[in-house]
Amino acid sequence: MNQLHSENSNELTSLSTVLLATLDQSIFFTELSKFISIIVPADSIEVYRVIEKISLQLVSIENETVSPQDIGEVKGILAHVLKTKMPYFSNNVSNDPMFIGIDKEIVAELCVPILEEGVTIAIVRTKIKNGNPSQFSRDDITKIFSILKKLSKPLRNIRLFMEANDLNLSLMRKIEETEAKLSKQVNGLSLASEFQVDEKEIIGRSEKMMGVIKLADKISTSDLNILIKGEAGTGKKILARRIHCRSHRFQGPFIVIDCSARSERDLDNELFGIERVGANSFSQIGLLEAANNGTIILHNVDALNMLLQSKLLRFIEDGIGFKSSSQTTFNSNARVMATTSANIENKISENKFREDLYYAIGKVTLSVPGLRDRAGDIEHLANFFLNNKKDASNMKSFSPSAIRCLKEHSWPGNIRELQNIIERADILSTMPIIDQCQLPDELTEDRIVINETEQVIEEQQDNFAIYQDVTLQELEQLHICRTLDQLKGNKTKTAKQLGITVKTLYNKLHCYGMIKQEEEA
Repeated sequence: MNQLHSENSNELTSLSTVLLATLDQSIFFTELSKFISIIVPADSIEVYRVIEKISLQLVSIENETVSPQDIGEVKGILAHVLKTKMPYFSNNVSNDPMFIGIDKEIVAELCVPILEEGVTIAIVRTKIKNGNPSQFSRDDITKIFSILKKLSKPLRNIRLFMEANDLNLSLMRKIEETEAKLSKQVNGLSLASEFQVDEKEIIGRSEKMMGVIKLADKISTSDLNILIKGEAGTGKKILARRIHCRSHRFQGPFIVIDCSARSERDLDNELFGIERVGANSFSQIGLLEAANNGTIILHNVDALNMLLQSKLLRFIEDGIGFKSSSQTTFNSNARVMATTSANIENKISENKFREDLYYAIGKVTLSVPGLRDRAGDIEHLANFFLNNKKDASNMKSFSPSAIRCLKEHSWPGNIRELQNIIERADILSTMPIIDQCQLPDELTEDRIVINETEQVIEEQQDNFAIYQDVTLQELEQLHICRTLDQLKGNKTKTAKQLGITVKTLYNKLHCYGMIKQEEEA
């Protein structure tokens, strides 16, 4: 670029010298961001370094070095740039699905990958705030790439250093994992219990769910027996697991048995064990005994028959159990937690559940809310199920219309139903953004019958012609996306409605980054 040659050539040479003299990644990328912010002015600039090609660390913000900060889940525009290795900008981020959840003060954003021999080593993210009349353009991308091209030597140095450093960290982790496994073995035998578990994250920020979690954490340090109530699929077993892992029993066994999935005889044998004497002598330890010094979860405890309820009550009160088919006893101090989706109070009144057992297993009762009562958690849960255990290059996001559909569904199957729907949508969708057309019909139908939502859509359509501070190209993109949304993703109908050919529609969607080239074939 002539501008760079004439105005910034000396500064660029000085920058190259500075970058060649350091291998500190925070300093390196901060000095680079200072120069970029001169060439492409903006209200905010951040630099993220790429770790092992799948995750990001924030290393520079507002041209100041910061201690490397892992950003956790990579999503939105950062995930898109990391996956495609292509720059992306928008001067109307509030209407761009790539920028879901963006700060309301931000009106424009430009993300550019820093590439060295085809490898993305960092991402520069610049932003323009509300009130600033400036806009980004393709010329800004050209300027940044021109700078990076002239800094090929220092970029190569830092890439080789980062790769060596990441490889070293990876090897150290493997060594530590191997040493940890060896430390748990004596003479080749594992000392860890086969029933040991690790805590699983509970996704929930709603007031109701946070209240349940807070109470669960408070009682986890005690040995009180706990009854956890809630509809099927609300996460009762995960909550019980959290309580166990935060108790002093966390190194002991954690055993779950479904009382509704076995016959009465099999359930007796599994819970209390078997002891036969004589010619056909046989002995088998039961799960209550195996859970000694740990926790046992009686899932669907309301399914126990009256005989097993009596045996369980005696075990809870005395810590002594009787094995099946004999009078042989065993001792265990297992903590008993029970879960139920039924109304046990009604079962007590119908003489189908012992009242004394109810109070014995329910020293503390926790009630897990259904998903319809914690709508604020739906988006967090959906994103977790969509991108859990994925690397950054395969991550996806939801369009605003898809999020609205998810929030308006009644969720009779709760979290388990939500997980199944999200995993299905992920498989069916070939684009990085999942729209409502990829969701099951029952979700989209739920949304159609809500009058208030229809009124909002009509108002948006009526106001479409009102002046908006956007370019003609952005207005065209917004109109195409809305039409596609209204016609549930049907591209043939959308092209006909817009008065263009299907091929032209595919070309435009490809330019917007909403479809891959191979889908055009």
